[in-house]
Amino acid sequence: MKDEEALAKVLPSILTTKRFDMSTVLGAIGGGLKKTAMKATGCLLVVICLPLVIFGLVSGNWTAVLISIAVTCAIVITAFKVIEYKVKKSFNNKMPMGGNAEDAPPAAGPLDELQRRQRIDQLLAEAGLPALAKVEPYFPEEDEFDVLG
Repeated sequence: MKDEEALAKVLPSILTTKRFDMSTVLGAIGGGLKKTAMKATGCLLVVICLPLVIFGLVSGNWTAVLISIAVTCAIVITAFKVIEYKVKKSFNNKMPMGGNAEDAPPAAGPLDELQRRQRIDQLLAEAGLPALAKVEPYFPEEDEFDVLG
């Protein structure tokens, strides 16, 4: 692995001024869980509606089949949303995300992006490592918290 590739793994999180706190981590994990639940719900709908489609092919009564599929989708989606609401509400009641985070600075070092980049560039040069401009093409495309979800 080249120096640029190794630095590209850590420099985005060093350059950011976003606060790293539990609500961010839990939000990323919750987003990943929601995506998985949505995929599972979609698979459930396909499994439930497949016999209806087969019935439509055999009987030719597509009006009844389409109405049945629409009602089934509405019921499953409503159930998904109700369960999602209850899980969020339960989780928020058990894990309050309060605190005086507004009083603390969002990140160590300069908050101005240009000053922050200049300081990182200076530190890289002092360490004998490649400049930030050479490392940036290797930055990952996704957000640093997407890997949690």
